[in-house]
Amino acid sequence: MPTNDTYITAGQLANLHNITKQTVLFYDKNGLLPPAHVNENGYRYYSTSQYLTLALILNLRKMNVSLSDIRTYLSTRSKEAFEQLLRDKVAECDRIIEEAQTLRSSLADTLETLTYLDVLDLEDIALTEEDELKLLISEPLSADMPLHDRLRVLSSHTQLAETDGRIQPFDAGWLIRGEDFFNERFGHTTAYYFPLGAEDSDRANFTRPAGTYVTVNFRGTYYTEAPAVFARLKAYLDEHRLTPTGDVYLLQLKNHLLTENTDDYLNSLSVQVIAEETEQTE
Repeated sequence: MPTNDTYITAGQLANLHNITKQTVLFYDKNGLLPPAHVNENGYRYYSTSQYLTLALILNLRKMNVSLSDIRTYLSTRSKEAFEQLLRDKVAECDRIIEEAQTLRSSLADTLETLTYLDVLDLEDIALTEEDELKLLISEPLSADMPLHDRLRVLSSHTQLAETDGRIQPFDAGWLIRGEDFFNERFGHTTAYYFPLGAEDSDRANFTRPAGTYVTVNFRGTYYTEAPAVFARLKAYLDEHRLTPTGDVYLLQLKNHLLTENTDDYLNSLSVQVIAEETEQTE
């Protein structure tokens, strides 16, 4: 039977560190703090020197060192090993800070976009000069592609767009051939796309060219509202003697994340235009 001068119980050891007895037993179960003595009745006793071992374990846990790394360190304790442990934790903290900064930037961008929705003018058609925009384009979509295949492409493309750790609060945009849209073949979407910021431009596989763009904002879904949007856009182009060129870009600004009612969806449809040449008179 161990003497009180040499051994203490799991409960006594726990009290010395102001932790629960279950925590001491947890470290025992995971091979970090085996008892110095177990009597014939299965009672665990710890040597008084294990007070310092437990203190070390608790301090390493405060540093978020894993149980397996603590187990390794306990068997290879040295100044050099401790320095390496600290260097590894510094590198891990740097990664966590970088990930947090990326997330914070993404959250700020999303909040800015949501603020834009409050001032979105659904009656106005905008004519703006735009810089080139880097896009991440999905694999092509065919007109007769089954819905489950479209979902597969969308899922794969969304996961690819999210690999940088940024959140993607909105659905992917749709790329539509200009000749399809302006010939009223509204169901012929070409691909999904995500706009990329400057920090992600090296991941782009397509560039929307710089130039003059006409943008129409509208409420509802594209498939239900496309005929009305087309009529508005065509009337504007005819009135201002503008010719559309290139693809049509559709981006959802308000979707299922913000409302269950598809009639409340908000979308932005843009197409590059060039001014028609006017006849020169003598």
